[in-house]
Amino acid sequence: MASHNLKIHEQCTVAPPSAPQTTLPFLFFDLLWLRFHPVERIFFYSLPVTHSNPSIFFTQVVPKLKTSLSHTLQHFSPLAGNVLWPYGSPNPVIQYNPGDGVSVVLAESEADFDHALDNAPKDASESRCLLLPFPPRLEDHVRGTFVLTGADLERLKNRVMSKWDSVDIVKAESGSNSTVSSKPTKLSTFVLTCAYTFVCIANAWNGVENEKNKFGCGFTVDCRARMEPPIPENYFGNCVWGNLVAAKPSAFIEKEGFVIIAKSIHSKIKEILDKGVFHEADDIAPRYEALAKQGVEVLGTAGSNRFGVYGIDFGWGKPLKVEIASVDRALTIGLADNRDEKVGVEVGIVMKRPVMELFATLFRGGLSDE
Repeated sequence: MASHNLKIHEQCTVAPPSAPQTTLPFLFFDLLWLRFHPVERIFFYSLPVTHSNPSIFFTQVVPKLKTSLSHTLQHFSPLAGNVLWPYGSPNPVIQYNPGDGVSVVLAESEADFDHALDNAPKDASESRCLLLPFPPRLEDHVRGTFVLTGADLERLKNRVMSKWDSVDIVKAESGSNSTVSSKPTKLSTFVLTCAYTFVCIANAWNGVENEKNKFGCGFTVDCRARMEPPIPENYFGNCVWGNLVAAKPSAFIEKEGFVIIAKSIHSKIKEILDKGVFHEADDIAPRYEALAKQGVEVLGTAGSNRFGVYGIDFGWGKPLKVEIASVDRALTIGLADNRDEKVGVEVGIVMKRPVMELFATLFRGGLSDE
């Protein structure tokens, strides 16, 4: 068991060197995520020998990090502000006032660094203990990272393509066969990763708790390029929308569940491209409520294999590992690019220990099946 002890060296606020008061109203996309938990990532770096000496780290490295953060906040001052809901205003705002800043905690952990880098499932609270404030302990939950290589994805793609025309998907709402486009020439890493992982989770959960037999899934879409007119890539606010996949709740644990869910996710993405990001937008909340009443466990995603998190270099090289700690707050898988090759994806998951053990067996075994 890794040590969870933390020694707090410093707590401070880093502010922009100079920035005018700024008030930004919450827009439609911002309001959607207001009450959601934040995405919490942990970046693990190995410092060069010249920076790892404590006296050098605290006297030279830390001041440079603070200065760099301060200068960056000058260009993104709302990040140093606060969410306010002015009296009489219909919506909250983000307001930055001179003097506002970002809270920074400098702490030293006794945790074993190599143990933290290991992808094998481990006590989920170990990562949580690197974040402040400490959340409640996750009893009997473990956190693991699973990698799909380029070869794995090619194998999964071939499996779906070979059965595309012979396996039908059934929409959850109507119970009738869904009309899916003709066989595509390719399937995205996102479609293959989500479908395969969701189906492995569903079968593992059902294998441990037999009464868990109804599942659903959803994902978020970057709407910037899909708006009319398109929104520039450097847009500062939120521009992501949630979508539910129309698949029969029992499909996840059927014999051809992987093919069915892959086709369903692909169909949903094509529908978004053809009909727009807001097609059936008014139905999302009622559909979530209906699924909850039916006892359906809805699986979701965080992060993306396109974010390039392993390209974030502060002068120490790329991270040795990037982990989305907040996947433990919901039934969510965390996606990131593959650190060790240009193709592939890393999937982070938190589940109860018995479910994780079966999931690992299904996940790895399914990649070797032809």
